[in-house]
Amino acid sequence: MKKIFYIIALGVGLAGCSNNEDELLSTGSFPEDHVIRIITEVNEPLSRAGYDATNLERFGLMIRNSENAAYNYHKQMVGSGSAWSTSDGQQMLWDAERTPVTYAPFMSEATPDASLTVNALTNQSTEENVKSSDFLLMKATVDPEQDLTADGKLKISLNHAMSKLIIKITVNGTADASMNKLGDMAINGAVVNATCDLSAAAPVVVPAADAVVATVAPYKGTEFCECILPPQKIAEGFSVNFSYDGKLYIWTAKEAIELEKGVEHTLTLNVNTTVRLAAKMARNWAT
Repeated sequence: MKKIFYIIALGVGLAGCSNNEDELLSTGSFPEDHVIRIITEVNEPLSRAGYDATNLERFGLMIRNSENAAYNYHKQMVGSGSAWSTSDGQQMLWDAERTPVTYAPFMSEATPDASLTVNALTNQSTEENVKSSDFLLMKATVDPEQDLTADGKLKISLNHAMSKLIIKITVNGTADASMNKLGDMAINGAVVNATCDLSAAAPVVVPAADAVVATVAPYKGTEFCECILPPQKIAEGFSVNFSYDGKLYIWTAKEAIELEKGVEHTLTLNVNTTVRLAAKMARNWAT
């Protein structure tokens, strides 16, 4: 289920303009040999599972030059330490005559105007499955004569386009739950099938038109459970059920739940062991 992240460069139209929320580092250090060199970073949120700067092993680079097809690329990039190279060994070059390009990421073999399928797994009980459900996204315009780093590299700053949900269990309102007493957990009522329209000026992940609600098994860590879901607003029917110390608990949301892109939402459920009641909710979502 390992995913490949692609960065696409579209055309040459808008020099010096950026669609990325994080502005590119402008130093004006265009390489004399015109070689495209890359550094990457993965922006927060960070937690126990999912992609971060330490475990991103590969992504793709698609460059489309509307004036000169000789500078078109569609490559899988592989990392070795802090260095990135094409999987087939081809050296990529900037177009010295037409340097401004736009780039953005996506997964799978696709074209710049494609609508991608972006699905989270229903079984996220392992760290690898959580990571496989993650999706990183960036779209920006860059002028290599102005917007490279001091050592002439293109900085690719990837953002999490999905939403992360953390479920934290407390006992009797004060103590953290003993995770060895926590049994199976199921998160119900969210959709896992989504799409991302790369032709949009600012691509975002949205639920697929034919998506249906699913049940997701989250990853159980040492302090809480977590899973990755597409950004969405759940009007009704969102619930969490789990067993703790041999007893079954079910919590159902009484109001709409909104999962935002690039945000870690924490839902704290309190197990009251003194009475036979369903779990309670700490009602605020924390970023």
